[in-house]
Amino acid sequence: MRSGDILRRVRRICLALPDTDEGAPFGHPWFRVKSKMFVSFADHEQTPCIVVKVGKDLLGVFLEDPRFFRAPYIGQHGWVGWKMAGEIDWEEVEELIRGSYAKVAKQPGPRPRDRPTK
Repeated sequence: MRSGDILRRVRRICLALPDTDEGAPFGHPWFRVKSKMFVSFADHEQTPCIVVKVGKDLLGVFLEDPRFFRAPYIGQHGWVGWKMAGEIDWEEVEELIRGSYAKVAKQPGPRPRDRPTK
């Protein structure tokens, strides 16, 4: 399956969830809930992949599966990348996207920046 086809299916799953939107702040699509990323789509070593939050407690379990890798920059916070190569189980993709959405949506929103007083 081509990268564009995978992205279309991922986009359809992500944007069907409540209060979501899409952006591309670093040149690749991010899907957000309440201004917080819950899925990112990119190419990893010329293979399409999604990055989802599985949580620190499950990180080791996912990293035992060769399809997954520790996401650069955010892996230590419980994020994994999934190489979307070969046969793709779209039910599993949707389950992980929904799980990431649930973990991110329940987090408190971004804190307002402190403004200096005059």
